[in-house]
Amino acid sequence: MTNTRLTDPEVLENRYPVRLETFEIRKGSGGKGKHRGGDGIIREIRFLEPMTASIVSNRRKVAPYGISGGSPGAVGVNRLIRKDGKVEELSHRAECKMEPGDIFRIETPGGGGFGLPVATTGGGGSSSSSSSSYMFTTALCAGVAVVAASAAFVLARYYSSGRQKKQ
Repeated sequence: MTNTRLTDPEVLENRYPVRLETFEIRKGSGGKGKHRGGDGIIREIRFLEPMTASIVSNRRKVAPYGISGGSPGAVGVNRLIRKDGKVEELSHRAECKMEPGDIFRIETPGGGGFGLPVATTGGGGSSSSSSSSYMFTTALCAGVAVVAASAAFVLARYYSSGRQKKQ
């Protein structure tokens, strides 16, 4: 139901006997770097009737890579929290019987960071004197920020070197 497209809470709760109890940014899950990787998200879904839940996910063992000296993002985590408080760690692919009151917790991975981290001097920001400096916005989806960052870096380096396509 929530593969690469994120299902709206209202749709999820209308179609299935579940309640979305938590939907928040997984702060600090993006990798460190000159440009931090995007943070993942946390979703907790409480089941209201007996059901079978399945998940197919990735980046649960191998962290999303950082690029050009950036640190990897945090790996994702899948957990089943039973109504009695018992917590079961799930693998990247799992199927489990859910009972009323059980919670399925999904923590998506953070994106890898880009570039070597820059030491701050307390000025509240960083600056760059490089002619090939650029900016980009990280995405919440793991991996997207890294792809966008590397593409921006390649283009910035290409155009700043004067190797533009001849007309």
